[in-house]
Amino acid sequence: MRLKNPDGTETYYESLGDRTAGTLLLLHGLGADHAMWQPQLKPYAEAGYHLLVPDLFGHGSSSKLNQISLSNWHDQINWLLEDNDIQNCTLIGVIRIEF
Repeated sequence: MRLKNPDGTETYYESLGDRTAGTLLLLHGLGADHAMWQPQLKPYAEAGYHLLVPDLFGHGSSSKLNQISLSNWHDQINWLLEDNDIQNCTLIGVIRIEF
């Protein structure tokens, strides 16, 4: 799926599982993209979770930026959650420490 962000950038992401269940936001590491989570998607979805799996700016199929900062990613994640009407989620991934 593609999300057109308020600043004109785009976020590529996958959404799967039960949207009425708890949401897991899977954040890839530097130099990776959403595909790094492929082995975990089926088990998490079968366990009843809703999954959001984005490509962060500068990675995969999301917009490439001239300069990337944690602030860019923070905005990107907030826009993704807002667009999907998600108030609470669990962040998974090394970068989640910064959020």
